[in-house]
Amino acid sequence: MTTGDENGMDILKLMRVLPHRYPMLLIDRITHLEPRKTVRGYKNLSMNEHFFQGHFPGMPLMPGVYQLAKNRNSTHNPSGRTLDHSEVAPRGRSDCAITCRASDSSLPQR
Repeated sequence: MTTGDENGMDILKLMRVLPHRYPMLLIDRITHLEPRKTVRGYKNLSMNEHFFQGHFPGMPLMPGVYQLAKNRNSTHNPSGRTLDHSEVAPRGRSDCAITCRASDSSLPQR
């Protein structure tokens, strides 16, 4: 079993923090976390993901709205003001790296 370390979170710790569950838990691990500054994480992807079945036939891609939701999951920030315009296909993992602006008043206070 994998456990979270001091600079990251594994899936079990993420499930204790986030209310999301499959199919909307779109982050598998946080690899680096500096609260209110930066976060890096990833979602493992395979052809079995439900959104690849119809988006698009013959050229499966992760829909942009799911990429945004993945970023929101990683920051636990409902505003999710990050954009990822890359094509995400079912081969490996989708990484995210988010840096918060010091002036961003939408960040949750902890």
